[in-house]
Amino acid sequence: MKLEISEADARAAFAQLLDDVCDKRGEYIVKRGEERMAAVIPIDVYEQFMEQRSANFAALGRIRATMPDVPDGEVDADIDAAIAEVRATGRAKTRAE
Repeated sequence: MKLEISEADARAAFAQLLDDVCDKRGEYIVKRGEERMAAVIPIDVYEQFMEQRSANFAALGRIRATMPDVPDGEVDADIDAAIAEVRATGRAKTRAE
């Protein structure tokens, strides 16, 4: 379960926060005021994320290699647009939760 915690509370109870994340699989969103600043998640979740990220970039590289006649700027613009769309969908989904 994701819990939101203020920066000050996270700082004051950092050891307990880490214990909760490690032992109970807790997930925390650290906020400064109303702005979400960071996530504290179990290391295996982070490692999964990084593996998936690497796989995604490898897939993009393979796709890009099949389009050698397309200018780099056009490919970069398409990738940037796709990333922005995914991020916007993720933000909308997070807000709905």
